[in-house]
Amino acid sequence: MYLDRQTKVIYGMVATGVIVLLLITGSLAYHFGKQATPQTTSQVTKQTKTETVKPADVRAFLKAYTTKKKDGDNRRDYRPFMTPEMYQEEVSKEKEPDRKQFGAFMVDYKYQDSDIYINPEKPEVLVKVDYTLTYLRKPDQYEDAQKGIKNTLQLKLTYAKKGNRYLVDRMEPVTLEDVTAASNQETPEIARMP
Repeated sequence: MYLDRQTKVIYGMVATGVIVLLLITGSLAYHFGKQATPQTTSQVTKQTKTETVKPADVRAFLKAYTTKKKDGDNRRDYRPFMTPEMYQEEVSKEKEPDRKQFGAFMVDYKYQDSDIYINPEKPEVLVKVDYTLTYLRKPDQYEDAQKGIKNTLQLKLTYAKKGNRYLVDRMEPVTLEDVTAASNQETPEIARMP
C-alpha cells in the first residue's frame, strides 16, 4: 500500500512535468510562429508593390484607342496614356496617305472587349482587342453602309514609367494565338488578367 501511494505520487509528478513541458513547448512554438507571420506578410506586400501595369489602366487605354468616329477623332482620349514620342508616332501613322484614303470609308469604331496578358517581370502587355466598325461604300454616306463589322487588334504594348504612371512607349502587332500557345508551355509567368 505504501508503494502504491508512492508510485501514484511519482506518476502524478511525472504527468505534471510532462504537461508543464508541453505547455512550455506550445507557448514557444506559438511565439516563434507569430514572429514568422509578419515576415511573410511583408513579402506578399513587396510582390504586390512590384506590379508594373494595372489591367484597369490597360483596359482604359484600349477603350480610348479603339473607340472613335473616324481616324484622329480620339487623339485627345488616348494621348494621356502614351509617351510624347509614341503619341507623335501614332499621329504620323494616321496622316499616312494609305490610311487617310481607307479611313474615309471606315467609321464608328467601338470597343467591345479585350483579353489582357501582363508580364510580371517587365512592363510589357499582350492584348487582344475586339471592336466593331462601320464600312461606308462612299465617304460620309451611311446609306448601304455595313454596320457592326467585327474586327480584332492584337498588340504587344511596352510601357515606360514617367513620374508615378506607366505610359505606352511602343506598340507592335503580334499574332496572339502563337504567343499564348508558347506561353502556356514555356513561360507560365504571363497570366491572363480578367
